[in-house]
Amino acid sequence: MTRRLAALGLAVALLLVATACSGGGDDDTGDAAPATTATTATTEGDEPMTDVDRLAEAYVTGHPLVVSVRTMQRLGGLIGVNRLFWQDSLSGPGNRIVVAPNRDTLYSIAVLDLRSGPMALSMPAITDRYFTYQFLDAWTESFAYVGTRTTDGRAGTWVVTPPGWEGELPEGAEQLASSTPLVFLLGRFLVDDEADVANVTALAGQVRLEPLATLMGEEAPAPPPPLGEPVGAAQDIPTDASYWNELGDALAVNAPPTPAQDATFAAVADLGVGAGEHPSSSAAGTDRALLDDGAAAGDARIDAAVEGGPGTVNGWGRAGHVGTYGDDVLQRALVARIGWGANVPEESVYPVARVDADGETLD
Repeated sequence: MTRRLAALGLAVALLLVATACSGGGDDDTGDAAPATTATTATTEGDEPMTDVDRLAEAYVTGHPLVVSVRTMQRLGGLIGVNRLFWQDSLSGPGNRIVVAPNRDTLYSIAVLDLRSGPMALSMPAITDRYFTYQFLDAWTESFAYVGTRTTDGRAGTWVVTPPGWEGELPEGAEQLASSTPLVFLLGRFLVDDEADVANVTALAGQVRLEPLATLMGEEAPAPPPPLGEPVGAAQDIPTDASYWNELGDALAVNAPPTPAQDATFAAVADLGVGAGEHPSSSAAGTDRALLDDGAAAGDARIDAAVEGGPGTVNGWGRAGHVGTYGDDVLQRALVARIGWGANVPEESVYPVARVDADGETLD
C-alpha cells in the first residue's frame, strides 16, 4: 500500500470513527473536577440498583473501550501495528485523518500493541515549531505527552510499557507506563504554510518507533496476536445484548483502569458479563431481554449526556474536562461518542459555534 493509498483509507476509516464534536469541543475549563466514583446514575437513597441499572452502568463504563478497540482494529488493519504513519500533505475541509483536523497541522499516528513488549519512541530535538505526541490508552485516557509543552522539544527516548512490565531501560530513556496493552499514539506538528510541509515530513526519517528489544540490540520480539477485524464502525456500537460479547473480548485484553470501574464490572458478573465472557451467545428468553434492556438503558444515558452538554459561552460550545477522566465514566463515554481521542485542554482547545448571534444555523 502506498502512502497516498494509506492516507485515503485512513481518512475513510476515521470518518467512520467519529464526526467533529457535535457538542462543541475542548475549552479552558479543563480543571473541572472529575467524579470520584464510577457512577452515572443511581437509584434514590439506599435502594439497591436493579439488574438493568447495573447493566446500564457497565455499558456506559465499557463504551469507550469498545470504541477504542474498534478504532484501533480498523487503523491497525490499514497501517499495521507498532509502526508510525505520517501525513504528507495538509488537511482540507474534506479530510478526516483525525476527528477534527487542523489546517496548519501534519499528523503522525501509530497503533501500539504492547503484548509483544515495550515500544520506544526516539525523537530529535525539535525547537523550531510546536509539536506534541499524545499517548492514549484503550480507555481513552491521555496518560502521557512528549513535545513542546511537556518535554521542551528536547531530544530523547521514551519507552511505552505494558501493565506490569519490569525490565531495564537504556541509559537516559524515560518510561511511559500504560494501563492497557493497546495504545494509540497521535502526533501533531505545526506547519507554517505549504512551503513548510517538506520540513515536517523530513522529520519522518529522524523520529523512530521500534521495539525496546531492537533498540537494546536484542533479538526482535515475536509479533503480537492479531487485533482482528472490527465488528462494525466505531460510532455504531451495539445497543443490544451483542454488546456484552464484544465488551468481554475487549476486557480480556484491557483490564479496567481503576478499582471503582473494576467493581462496576464485578457487580454484573452474576449476569454473565466480564472479561472473556459472551453472555448473549447462550442467553435466551428473559436473560436475553435483560441484556438487551441493560444495553439500551446505558446507551440512553450517553445520549442524554450528549444532548444535555455543558452549554455554551458567548455562543461557543464547550466540552468540559476532556482527555483525562479518572472515574467520571459518563464524561469519558460522552467524549468517546462525539470526539474519540480528545486532547487535554492544556494542549489544545476546540470551541465550536453552529449558529450566529440571531440563532440562525451557520452555512
